[in-house]
Amino acid sequence: MLTLLAVASEDGWAFVRTDESILLVRPPYSHSNCRKVGEHAVEEGVTRHGFSACERDFADWRELIRFLNDLVRKTRDARGEQIVRQGLGAQMMQFASDDVLDKFLGRVETELVPSGSWEPAERLLIDMLKLPQVRQNSSLLARVSKLLGWTVEARKDTEARRQELIEDDDISAQYPALGQRYDVHELAEYNRRVREKASVLFAGI
Repeated sequence: MLTLLAVASEDGWAFVRTDESILLVRPPYSHSNCRKVGEHAVEEGVTRHGFSACERDFADWRELIRFLNDLVRKTRDARGEQIVRQGLGAQMMQFASDDVLDKFLGRVETELVPSGSWEPAERLLIDMLKLPQVRQNSSLLARVSKLLGWTVEARKDTEARRQELIEDDDISAQYPALGQRYDVHELAEYNRRVREKASVLFAGI
């Protein structure tokens, strides 16, 4: 029996309780993309990293992965993937006016990127960069380029913060006695400072 404890529905990252442990899993779902974590990592995921708490049981991994893939698809549809599908495919965009393109850029800025819908946002923006009317309009070109850079950085930032869920768990796993003396937020902050200090030291080598 597997229990889904929390999930980030926009990209399919999830905390799963097995008979032996709690795992943080992420697409593409494979053994190499599973990491054993502690209870506090689930709390951190929900309070700081955009996960939604839930408690749902699944008979096996196949059933769970099917659910997660379906959840990601539905979430992306609801949060803006349909923007790409509704009237502005790559072939249709070449006939759109500057005003129409500008409105869709507004939706990318206010809907897709804030909701974490990175893939549809990037596809739409890359398709726009190929358009002659965009390359010939300095204002549109600058806006598309800026939004694409923002989208890429937002994706990287989210992935980096999610990685902290794994790294912040390392210190409590190595030194379980610390978990009895300090709360999870103090441990996470200490671990973050250790990593930052180490990165400065390595930078000087």
